[in-house]
Amino acid sequence: MAAWVMILGMVTLINVTMVGAVMQLAGNIPDASLLVILSRYLRKKEEPRELLLHHLEASARLKRLRRKSALLAALIALAACGLTIGALAVGWGAWGMAAVTFWILAANVAFLDVPIAALKRRSSRMKPGDARPE
Repeated sequence: MAAWVMILGMVTLINVTMVGAVMQLAGNIPDASLLVILSRYLRKKEEPRELLLHHLEASARLKRLRRKSALLAALIALAACGLTIGALAVGWGAWGMAAVTFWILAANVAFLDVPIAALKRRSSRMKPGDARPE
């Protein structure tokens, strides 16, 4: 159990480090280039590949992505709550390991909300003239 908790701690540390790295990197990208990157990853399957999203559309799609991420974290936390109740009923063991794993997974998924929120805020504040590549 202790080794498993150490592995989960390392996963959390890597998650926090990578979120910080993404935020640092995104802070140094000009608005026009960031909009191109967001357009590439936020486009729908039926949209053409060369489509460049308007900055407010990118912000709206990031808002929906953030909402889905928060819902996923809440569902994982709900499962963790159920596993915790089961662990308390049977005396921990494998139930406890599963409960701890799900709580840490829920926290990690919830923490991914930070870069999504920052990118959404930045894309909504872009000036229309600055957000178009030349």
